[in-house]
Formats: sequence, structure tokens, C-alpha cells
Amino acid sequence: MEKIGKVLACTLAFALIMSFAASSALAKNDKSKSKSKSEKSLSHGSAKSDSSTPPGWSKGQKTGWGEGKYPPGWSKWDDGKKTKWRSDRTLALDDIDGVCRKHGIGEEERSKIRQGFDEAIAGGLIIDDARKKLVSGLADEKQRRIFMVDTTQSVLEYLK
Repeated sequence: MEKIGKVLACTLAFALIMSFAASSALAKNDKSKSKSKSEKSLSHGSAKSDSSTPPGWSKGQKTGWGEGKYPPGWSKWDDGKKTKWRSDRTLALDDIDGVCRKHGIGEEERSKIRQGFDEAIAGGLIIDDARKKLVSGLADEKQRRIFMVDTTQSVLEYLK
């Protein structure tokens, strides 16, 4: 009988420990769910993020700009923001073009690389992040060869 009492006491102690651990885990989970809106927006990335993942990307595939030439909301942007965007894009394309020339990539392929870059930023990638990644890929001989197979598509896939 004494042995049964010890087993019962151990079982109850184990059950108590497990229920405490479970309630602790639930409380921790509730705290993570109750983030403020600002914390949530930061966790999904922002335009000022160091990551090339666009804001909100974790919530599903984005459609990008559709057939448009400029980012969504362009008509609401002030002239300064539009000028900066155009300047950033032009500088990125100049940088990419310079690296292409350095590695002897012809005009036809450079044009396709620029097209792939434009499609990538139209799909939501941040201009500077896409530029850095593409310049890095162009500097790598093996990756350059891959780009030359189906230039526009391979550049676009590389940047995603």
C-alpha cells in the first residue's frame, strides 16, 4: 500500500509539473500574439530593411506592379520621392552595366540583364538590395555563365 502511495504521489507531482509547463508555454505564446501593430509591421520587414525581402512578403506572393512602369502609389508620391526612385534605379543600372562591360558581356545580354533587374524591382525587390545581389552574381564566373543561358529569366530567378 505504501508503494502505491509513492507511485500516486510521483504521478501527481509529474502531472503538476506538466500542467505548470503547459500553462507557462501558453502564456508565452499569448504574449507573442499580442504584439503591437508597430512590432508586427517591423517583423514583416519595411522599406528601410536591410533585407531584400519586400514589406509584407511573408504574407504571400505579391503581384508587383502588374503591367505598370512605376511602383504602386506612384501618383501619390511627391516629386522628391519620385526623383530619388528614378535616380536610385539609374545608378543601379549604371553599376550593373559597368560590371557587365568589365566582364565582356555584350549589349544584347546587358539589355536582357537590365530587363531582368527591372522585372525584379517591379516584383517588389528593393532597388539597392537587388543591385548588390546582381553585381555580386555578375562578379562570380559560374553565375555569369548561368545568366548567359537564358539571361532575363535566370537573372529574375537569381534575384528572387
